Amino acid sequence: MQWSAREAGCLYYGFSFDGDFAHCREGFQDADALLAHLDNLRPILHEMGEVSTLVKIEIHGAEQELAKLRGSLAPLNPQYFVLEFGFRRS
Repeated sequence: MQWSAREAGCLYYGFSFDGDFAHCREGFQDADALLAHLDNLRPILHEMGEVSTLVKIEIHGAEQELAKLRGSLAPLNPQYFVLEFGFRRS
């Protein structure tokens, strides 16, 4: 996943495993960075689907950023969580 490390808007990513389940956690600067990341992954998404089953997608963020994603990501049926409190150091 070295390409994620080179994406300007990617803040972090990592994988953890529990038996046959893989969990990918990624953080992006904003909705545009997430959409750019998905475009970068497009060539391998089909391959990933051949060897795995997508169980769940959660997207956490400010409502104004989530609103930018709702239409584009609707086919993936993600669960959205609106960030209400907290902080992030840049």
